[in-house]
Amino acid sequence: MRRVAANIVYINDKEFHKNHIVELFDDMVVNHYNISEELAMTEWLGGMLLLTTASYVDLTQIDSIEEFYEVANACEQHDKRMHAYHLNKVLSPTAKFSADNGSGNCHIKRL
Repeated sequence: MRRVAANIVYINDKEFHKNHIVELFDDMVVNHYNISEELAMTEWLGGMLLLTTASYVDLTQIDSIEEFYEVANACEQHDKRMHAYHLNKVLSPTAKFSADNGSGNCHIKRL
């Protein structure tokens, strides 16, 4: 199991949590919860994690969090398991993603 933490974790386009932990098993989200204390073996990623059932979303083709979830919801590749995508910056819900697509934004599986 891999435990990662981020400044903000989006569950969907309207629900998010600050200072949140996401537990991954075999690159799938198995649990998420608020940080209540420092936990051993927790990897701090910072930035934002976006959770979705879409198995692949190309982060270079989207401009905002709303658009991420629109693309994710329209994606044909859905399964019952939750996937996590990492953005290395914290953005407001309506902010545009950085124009620098080489800034390290990636699907959590690639870390």
